[in-house]
Amino acid sequence: MRTPPSLQGTVRRFVGDDLVVPHVGWNTLGLARHTGLLADVPPGDRLYFVHSYRAVPEPANEDWVLATCDYGGEFIAAVQKGDVMACQFHPEKSGENGIGIFKNFLEVWSGGTVARCATPNAGAALLPDGVRRAHMLTDRFTRLV
Repeated sequence: MRTPPSLQGTVRRFVGDDLVVPHVGWNTLGLARHTGLLADVPPGDRLYFVHSYRAVPEPANEDWVLATCDYGGEFIAAVQKGDVMACQFHPEKSGENGIGIFKNFLEVWSGGTVARCATPNAGAALLPDGVRRAHMLTDRFTRLV
């Protein structure tokens, strides 16, 4: 079994006289590089954050950083290295943009093959080929993940 890559850097609590902590609400991303994970998030669209700590962009983690955000200073909002991906915001609370991020994650995870699959008495779900979790509906994704 191979050891996954480890993310290096510093995590700090948000501080500042004008900052409300935790940072709760909608904010935009500054895209640092393209890997496909955030391809469905148009520039200027907002994603939902709830957090009190931030990872700081620095040379030790620059090869991981996909996107940053600003809340009293720049912080890392999404990372990816190989098949390891993570985000500081909540895709499951970020509406259509979040569903797009989950779809892109599943495409990376499944090798690029995501199928639309009809489920009885429900809407369509985005599932990798061969995965039989038909109850993962996009309209109920938050409760089922």
